[in-house]
Amino acid sequence: MRHSCAPRYRPGSRPESNKPILREVARSERQWTGVAISEGARIFAAFPRWSPGVDLSVAQVAFSGEITPYPDAEWNRWEPGLPPADHFICVQSVFVDGQ
Repeated sequence: MRHSCAPRYRPGSRPESNKPILREVARSERQWTGVAISEGARIFAAFPRWSPGVDLSVAQVAFSGEITPYPDAEWNRWEPGLPPADHFICVQSVFVDGQ
């Protein structure tokens, strides 16, 4: 899967000639159900647990492609019997709040 930030405009161009520039910022062989980008350009993705081999639900995705569980591995660990108040179960979307 490929995800891009858009739109980006060319500096100094006239408004009527602005054309969005798309660029790939991250990729994954795993399915994402949500992507959010913070003001500081941190990329977060949600991974559905209905796909085989999914061991995390929310991750920060580096420009290098490295995936780091967010906020940590324990929140992303899920198995029946664990308290759902302390673990992600099946995240469907992510949102970055600037506050």
